[in-house]
Amino acid sequence: MVNYVNLDQSSFTSDEVVRRFWDLQTLGISDKQDKSMNARNTTLLQEFHASFSFEDQRRVVSLPRKGNITLPSNQHNAERLFHRLEQRLEGNFSLRQVYHDHMLY
Repeated sequence: MVNYVNLDQSSFTSDEVVRRFWDLQTLGISDKQDKSMNARNTTLLQEFHASFSFEDQRRVVSLPRKGNITLPSNQHNAERLFHRLEQRLEGNFSLRQVYHDHMLY
């Protein structure tokens, strides 16, 4: 494969020639990128800055949240798991004692 770049050197300084060559070599990636953001990203960035804080020498930020979301109830599943745990503990005294000791403290 042969790469050939022909630049009329009379119209460019040596720095410009090197910069143009580098831009060609990096497939158009440059430090001058479009920094504009859409409304959603602007809102997310504002929420990030509003929730950012330092706690015990750590950086803390809240997770982004979707608005107007109603989570489904998991009460039925939680009650079913609780009753299954109660049955398991009723049948095993030593496990019930360990569970009881750890849950109280």
